[in-house]
Amino acid sequence: MRNRLCLFVLAVAAAGVPTTLGAQSAPVCMKGKPDSPVRVDVYSDYECPSCGAFFLQTMQSVFKDYADTGKACVVYRDFPLKVHEHALEAAHYARAAQHVSPQLWAKVAEALFRAQAKWSKDGNLDGAVAAILDSKEMDTLREALDDNSLYDAIGDDIQEGEAQGVEDAPTVIISGKNGTEEIEGALRYSALKPRLDSALGE
Repeated sequence: MRNRLCLFVLAVAAAGVPTTLGAQSAPVCMKGKPDSPVRVDVYSDYECPSCGAFFLQTMQSVFKDYADTGKACVVYRDFPLKVHEHALEAAHYARAAQHVSPQLWAKVAEALFRAQAKWSKDGNLDGAVAAILDSKEMDTLREALDDNSLYDAIGDDIQEGEAQGVEDAPTVIISGKNGTEEIEGALRYSALKPRLDSALGE
């Protein structure tokens, strides 16, 4: 895992952007509210097929049944894997959208996952996202992409994940009334739901 972080830092340095891993900022709920009784941290890679299936299938139900009802705060963490050529750049797009608003992040994340098979081959992330956003949203996103400190935030997520023992994506960490549980792999909703209910004390 240390090798992955080192390769990430080297890649960022080669791109001419800052490599200092800054202090952890307070997590932002991409779905749900900060005062929800359960927090769900999802460490994800936008070029990872199982991460895409997990987001488009399982997490849509989690958003609807837990985040939208005030039961859970869902925090999406960037965890680009070295085996994926465009994962870091994809994380940059998603992080820029997250910096603008949770609503824009949701659109960009879905666009990245739905068009994953195409941009993972041709590297055209901008085109994949532009196909979903309107011109105003795209202009806002491109402006946000100019902030190279976003790479620090991605590095922070990697560092935080590794400190918690995260080794692959997707990995879900559920924090609730019964403590913290770490789950590796793309579980189906039927398998994840009982764990969320347990975290709620139900």
